[in-house]
Amino acid sequence: MSKSKPINKLPIKTNPLLSGYTIYEDLTTTSIVAIKDLVELIVDNSDLYPIVTAETFNRITGDTYLQNQINNLIINKSDSGHTHNTSDLNNDSGFITSADIPAQIITENIPVRLSNNKTLGKYVNGQTIMSSGMTVTQLFKDIALEALAPSVTLTTSTSIAFNQTSISNILNFTYTINSLGATIGSVSLDWRRGGTGNWEILSTNTGLTSYTHNYTDTTGNTSTFNYKYVVTDSAGGIATGTTNITPSAYVAPTYNTSVTQTKELGNKSTLISGTITPGSTNCPIQYRHLYYSVNNTNWYLISGATITGNTVTYTHDDPSLLNSTTVYYRLSIIDTKQTTNLPIGTVTYVYKSVLGYVITLPDLDTDGTLTEQEKLTTILGIGNNVLTNSKVRTISNVQTPTINHYTYYAYKSTAGDVVSILQSPATETIGNWTKQTDISGFNLYGANVTYRIYKTNQPGSFSNIQTLIIT
Repeated sequence: MSKSKPINKLPIKTNPLLSGYTIYEDLTTTSIVAIKDLVELIVDNSDLYPIVTAETFNRITGDTYLQNQINNLIINKSDSGHTHNTSDLNNDSGFITSADIPAQIITENIPVRLSNNKTLGKYVNGQTIMSSGMTVTQLFKDIALEALAPSVTLTTSTSIAFNQTSISNILNFTYTINSLGATIGSVSLDWRRGGTGNWEILSTNTGLTSYTHNYTDTTGNTSTFNYKYVVTDSAGGIATGTTNITPSAYVAPTYNTSVTQTKELGNKSTLISGTITPGSTNCPIQYRHLYYSVNNTNWYLISGATITGNTVTYTHDDPSLLNSTTVYYRLSIIDTKQTTNLPIGTVTYVYKSVLGYVITLPDLDTDGTLTEQEKLTTILGIGNNVLTNSKVRTISNVQTPTINHYTYYAYKSTAGDVVSILQSPATETIGNWTKQTDISGFNLYGANVTYRIYKTNQPGSFSNIQTLIIT
């Protein structure tokens, strides 16, 4: 075999590992057996060169010219005792590939010690790469790849009414594997109640995307149903989707109207009219009752008020309330869950305050034969009146009485004496009035009343369209 001049400039000459080898440039036909033999020698010293390819070999020699000429290299070993192992030669292309080199096993774990928050792939400072037993390829994959959590959803559109005992909770779930090259490992659809206790498995079927959880609940139970869907892939990635279903709370019945109003003392006839709206569907109404109270403490059933549906219409007219000043009402609704007492209003009874003159006969001003009750009835018939227990009023459009008629102001006696009667804007007229003797008797509804009365000193005291401010 012809050989060319030695390539003496190569740094391979000073490498102890390659001592005894001389590299020549082949000008004719060459064999790569010697190259293979040299690579085997390097591989035997894997602590220096764990993986050797044709490119790696060229870097070892340090000669850029050989990068494109490795097929033409001839290596002669000066030691005549060296034999070539031609059985490992897989091709005669002249290049050494990773397929020609047996995998080298790493024999120790690698601690990661890095500063300034640097990382080595997925490893951070202080961790140890459990590399013992790995090949180099496995090591690089371990550093560069980690298990990624799957994307998991768990949803439901199911709602549960209060007191619903037949439960069918529909659950929908999906997953997407994100770890490179991984497949589904396992799934587990679990449930429990009220956020405590052990989880119970409903399904481990990886092919399901929906599940109906059928359950017989206890009456009135509002504890939350907890669900989770745990997905694990073949690379160890794991993720959990969760959802909860809380049964609706109890809803009490309601009533839509109020009887609250102010009426004249003794006007005890009160219309109660309105509509009941049932509450929770699974708690049907069983009874409906009306009650009244005069002190908001002791309640009495209105026995004549029979309510069979959700429409209430009843006129309460109790003779015992003739002189009551306040009457409270409530509607009691009994369903299968509880009794709901609904305040439906308060009726307040007050005196009627009047101002005006008398035009009826017998004339209150001149006829001395009238009884106290007749006088009271006549005064309470005056048209300019409001419902109030107060003596304070502002009265507009005061009309002039006809000649020989006096103007009267009557109100509840316990309100005290009048101290000022201003004729708008600021003319004091209290001196033009005289307080009369209080009159007691019955008002037009038969209630016991006592009125304080003021009378003008002169008939026809005020012109039309006057405003009086009384305090």
